[in-house]
Amino acid sequence: MGSNKILKSNLEKIYKINYHYRMKSLKFKYLTAKNFLCFGPKGIELKFDDYGSIVFIRGENRDVKKTEESLPCDEVKISSNGSGKSSIQEIISYGLYGKTIKKPSAITKDGVINNLVGKNCMVELQWGNYRIVRCRKKNSLQFWESELQEWNDTTEITTGSMDETQVLIEDSIGLSYEAFVNICIFTDDQSSSFLEANAALKREIVENLLALSSYREKQEKAKKFVSETTANIKMLTREYDILRTNEDQSKRRLQQAEQKESDWKRSKKSEVDNLQKSLDDKKERLGKTSHGAELLAYQDAQKTIQESSKIIDELDKSIEDEQGKIKLAKEKEEKIREVALELRSKGEEIKLAVNTHRRFIENKKQHIASLGSNEHGSTCDHCYGVIDSKNIKRVIDEDQKEINEANRELSVLVASAGELSTKMQDISDKQNKIKEFISTKESLSSSHITNIKLERNKISVAMKVKEPKADSYELLMEQEISQIRDSITAKNEELNGKSPFEDIIVSEKEFVKTNEESCQEKSKSIKESEDNLKYYQYWQAGFGEKGIRKIVVDGIIPQLNNRIAYWLQFLIDNKLTLKFDNEFNETIERNPPNGDPYIYHAMSAGQRRRLNLAVSQAFADIMMISCGTIPSIVFLDEVTTNIDPLGVQGIYNMIQELSQEKQVFITTHDKDLIKMLETADTINLIHEDGFTILNK
Repeated sequence: MGSNKILKSNLEKIYKINYHYRMKSLKFKYLTAKNFLCFGPKGIELKFDDYGSIVFIRGENRDVKKTEESLPCDEVKISSNGSGKSSIQEIISYGLYGKTIKKPSAITKDGVINNLVGKNCMVELQWGNYRIVRCRKKNSLQFWESELQEWNDTTEITTGSMDETQVLIEDSIGLSYEAFVNICIFTDDQSSSFLEANAALKREIVENLLALSSYREKQEKAKKFVSETTANIKMLTREYDILRTNEDQSKRRLQQAEQKESDWKRSKKSEVDNLQKSLDDKKERLGKTSHGAELLAYQDAQKTIQESSKIIDELDKSIEDEQGKIKLAKEKEEKIREVALELRSKGEEIKLAVNTHRRFIENKKQHIASLGSNEHGSTCDHCYGVIDSKNIKRVIDEDQKEINEANRELSVLVASAGELSTKMQDISDKQNKIKEFISTKESLSSSHITNIKLERNKISVAMKVKEPKADSYELLMEQEISQIRDSITAKNEELNGKSPFEDIIVSEKEFVKTNEESCQEKSKSIKESEDNLKYYQYWQAGFGEKGIRKIVVDGIIPQLNNRIAYWLQFLIDNKLTLKFDNEFNETIERNPPNGDPYIYHAMSAGQRRRLNLAVSQAFADIMMISCGTIPSIVFLDEVTTNIDPLGVQGIYNMIQELSQEKQVFITTHDKDLIKMLETADTINLIHEDGFTILNK
């Protein structure tokens, strides 16, 4: 299986795991608002169950002049703009999310407060088992959950800050703000409709609707990690290359220093060999003179005296050091011996106590046995009374109690004896080591004394060699031989001592070792970063446009097209079809097709609006499945703009279909649609003196 297939397989598994959901209903029951947008202190209160499945929202703005002088008095025009018809969905959106539907980024948090009042803004919502109360000036957010609709301290689940409570609310809703608005709110703003967007924007819209933004964020995060890790690998590689260069240079310097040291030693050895050759030659020449042999013998004797004296001095110093160590060891041995005697004495005490307890226990056991086999009438060891059938059990119990106590004490003594035995063994081991140390040092000292005697014998023998009387030539030869010997000794000491290159070699070896360790660490870091890079690249691709996001989007295309066809049967009586491919390129055709597809932007505004309504509602259906939440309401705000009467009938057909499962709230100026809504329940809003109220 190729890497792309593996990636796709893994991502599909992840998606399936994340796609398991439990559909839940977002059933709205009640709302109220005061000092919110157009609503003032009297506010508004709605119980959703008081209205049917289709609700027409009417509005009357009495603050606008109602008549014009050019019109007959009986022709009165009533303005509904600015009456607050769109404010009901704003109450719901703000109550749930703290955001308005209209330009939420432009309206400040305090911008929702009625500007005539300027404070005490309050919105309350109830749905399912939940209740929210959100206030501005004074700012607060409270949240309750109760199956019995009891809103008190015991059912309040407000937690921490307002932001933390908001997270809890959205978890309970099951919809993000964007998802809620796209599922529940349809307006007359066609410019932001799906079909008006380009291909890239369409994909972004779909991903936002399907709550895939978190995957985009993960992709960006993985992309950032890829960039940072790649840069880190480059930096580490540069550092590694520098370290390797330094290591190679240091190895070359080390080789050069070692070569120089070898050359130096070879040179010194050659000098020693030449001096030795010269020495042998002069000794040979001196040996052929009248007193040459005697002079050489005398010279050798003097050398022996000098060397043996030096050896005796070193051995004397060594004996002194060894004797000092022996003295300290014997002092330590004495202290350990005292400790050993104390432990041995304590061991004897414990042994005696153990034997005493064992005899006591044995005697008590024998006493109990005798009570069972002999006639009663013996004397009790405890009270000295007579033992009979009435008190024999108590006597046995007392004996057994003493046996148990003695056994406990015996266990403690045995444990102490074990610990003592371990300590004594440890002391014995230390004594043996000290004795072995002393014996070794004494043997070494004895060996030194023997060697001193041997060296003194050598000196004694050498001192018997008398200096002969020689002529000037022989004396000169003797002096030259002595100088050559001194030179040889000096050269050998130099050769066997520290070379001029030793510090350099040690330093370069340490530098090479440090660089090798640094290279290994750097190489390990590069390997770890490269492994991480593969991981980050995997998830960058996985969360990218061709990864899990594509899997999700591709998965909803067939269902989306089916839902579009479903809603077009109400909006356009199935006379048109619209289908998207996997890149969200649309194909619009007559039904049945005639081979001449429509171009969206060449269609009439009314046709485009109905197509967008079908697409929007299809997306709403898909989103409800994706989010696992079915809201009980939908708002259609002036959706018949630019639609002809036949098209309005299609809109009404869609309203009828929506109302089968949801409560549909409609605002419209369209006379044809208003006529169709004559039988619908009505919410009448009146705006007067700066405030909107509900006209019951």
